[in-house]
Amino acid sequence: MQLTRGLHWLLAAQGDPYAALLRGYDRIPAAALREPGVVWRSRTGAWVTAHHRTAALALAHPDLAGPPEFRDNTAAVVDRAAAQRVIDRLAVRFDLAQAARDSAIAALGGAADAVTELLPVLDAAVCPQEPGIARLLAADGDLRRTAAAVQVAATLTANAVTELLDADRWHDFAAGRLPVESVIIETLRHAPPVRLVPTTATGPVDLAGNAVPRGESLVVLLDAANRDPAVFPEPDEFVPNRFDDGGPGQVLLPNGPVAFARDHAELFLTALAERFPRLRADGPAVRARRAPVTRFPHRHPVASTEVSR
Repeated sequence: MQLTRGLHWLLAAQGDPYAALLRGYDRIPAAALREPGVVWRSRTGAWVTAHHRTAALALAHPDLAGPPEFRDNTAAVVDRAAAQRVIDRLAVRFDLAQAARDSAIAALGGAADAVTELLPVLDAAVCPQEPGIARLLAADGDLRRTAAAVQVAATLTANAVTELLDADRWHDFAAGRLPVESVIIETLRHAPPVRLVPTTATGPVDLAGNAVPRGESLVVLLDAANRDPAVFPEPDEFVPNRFDDGGPGQVLLPNGPVAFARDHAELFLTALAERFPRLRADGPAVRARRAPVTRFPHRHPVASTEVSR
């Protein structure tokens, strides 16, 4: 595992943008990930696409399969009362990242300790984790899929709140001037909870004129593809009403537990705005390391000057 980490750092230093992304520290500009070509081969050995049209084709290709945690589409119902209780207990100062995780775990009915230990499950698919975490990730498939669902839901939820705060639009949202559905879909585009999907070719695949042999890896960079300027004007800007009239293009989503994540995020944001209409950041958002897939928030202190109930 450490040899793989060392290789990522070495190749990144030599200019490979995908290797730089795999380090799981910095956000790599979408343009840098598209620049090598529509489909290009990283020196890590993986084929990579960050162009919207080709990424959409790859996600729908029958001979490109992702890991179970990325493609599991089990319908999960949000336990709204359990999630609401988490929000009702929040003080005027709290950690947004922790609140989103606690709420997602409660909403899914998971065992907090077991799920929390496995939250890096999606990131571990492409980025070696610390030895102790790696051992835990050998857990049974059902628990891994539960952890993946919680991680996606919590990350989408925290990202949506953070996007509104950073854009100084929380007050507009709390006042009802921004539909929650619009905020969530733009967050899925601009700050998605799953930023890349690793796939393996189960047969020979032709993609944009490139032959990907059977057994080789192709990585779909959702984050970069959803910032393709050929599809989305001002792609690096968070525009919460971008899709109010249908929008300029389709937001690419992973074939995973996104429905649960969206339902949870909509519930959490609506309830949080009712309780804290004047929410503000109380410190910088700190992202987890070794998290190139999710960039999940490790900590984000927030506070409110007003509590409605």
